[in-house]
Amino acid sequence: TPSLLTISNQNAGSSGSAGTLFTAYGNSWVTSIGTAAKNSNALTWALDASASPPSEKMRLDTSGNFAVGTATTSLAKFTVSSTGQNQTGIRLNNASGAVDNYIAIDFGIENQPASAGYSAYIRGYNRGAADYTSYLTFGTTAVASSPTEKARISSAGGFSVGTTADPGAGAIYATGNITAYYS
Repeated sequence: TPSLLTISNQNAGSSGSAGTLFTAYGNSWVTSIGTAAKNSNALTWALDASASPPSEKMRLDTSGNFAVGTATTSLAKFTVSSTGQNQTGIRLNNASGAVDNYIAIDFGIENQPASAGYSAYIRGYNRGAADYTSYLTFGTTAVASSPTEKARISSAGGFSVGTTADPGAGAIYATGNITAYYS
């Protein structure tokens, strides 16, 4: 396949420090390929180009693992790490102000039917356009079907199982057979 640009670093061997294959600098950022360790073949993003070495903030390794805030990509396909307290790790935002519009985390299983696309979800809904009330829903899948809502936490703090009815603040409402265990 022809390419517009090929960059080759003949100095990056199997011993010694890694050679920088490609580096692009801006006023306060750096993007590099192959700089983490010898033969790492990682794509890294760093900030503070004036520091030596620049402070790495993100990394994509050859296994497709992506890390933010850490250089360790072996923990999961997507890792977010923070050294501070009470910080948001991941924020999902839907810019639509429409009532009952949601943003979701979908859980897919490889051999799930293509029509379903995913097997479970957690959805955050915007309930009120003016007052920003919200609720969370949890959905799972029965055999060979698309997921449907099974539980809900309302804006008042009520928890519903098997129904969308809001039981009110601090209450639990469930339909079907309920078994309680106490220890």
